[in-house]
Amino acid sequence: MPTRRDALLTLAAAATGAASTMATDTGGGPPPAVAAPCTVVVGGVRVHAIQSGWVAVKRAHVEYGGPDWTRLPALAADRRWTAWLPIWSWVVEHPAGVILVDVGESARVHDPGYFACDAATGWVYDHLLRFAVREADELARQLPRVGLAVGDIAHVVLTHLHSDHVGGIAPFSRATVHVAAAELEGTRQGALPCRWPAWFAPRRVMHDAAGGAV
Repeated sequence: MPTRRDALLTLAAAATGAASTMATDTGGGPPPAVAAPCTVVVGGVRVHAIQSGWVAVKRAHVEYGGPDWTRLPALAADRRWTAWLPIWSWVVEHPAGVILVDVGESARVHDPGYFACDAATGWVYDHLLRFAVREADELARQLPRVGLAVGDIAHVVLTHLHSDHVGGIAPFSRATVHVAAAELEGTRQGALPCRWPAWFAPRRVMHDAAGGAV
């Protein structure tokens, strides 16, 4: 009988396997096809890892170690890109309701002006990130591959509000959306509120000093 540790290692290996198919640099070339969903059972609960496209960032984004005030110029000056990085979401078939952790990205990222909620955020997304997301890669379209439908999702947990974590939210209007209060009430740096659907009103999750939800 596989242990919980074995199941989680299987899920981690699937994610690592997808990452291992990437080139060392995007070089402007196309990414590989997205990985097939991976499913493990942890304590009788089915957990699915689903990839909804790819993102690449400037190499300086992960390598830079200088002061914060010079980070943006360093990113802008860097001509190197990382490998294509998989955009993951996680679906937990919990007895209390199916939980979706992050909703991935939308294929609309390829529409002109998509990122222009404000000039600064639009410039960052247009110049410092690259996306590769097909309509077929969108999370809502992939749920049937693990035997689920959009209407099965009871709760959506957004780890933060960057576009590659919240961009695919539109189809999940029937779910209760949960976001940390600090994320909602902070600077929302990297968020695209002009792309959030009209119904988007997440439940604020408060955390105590130890990091637990209250």
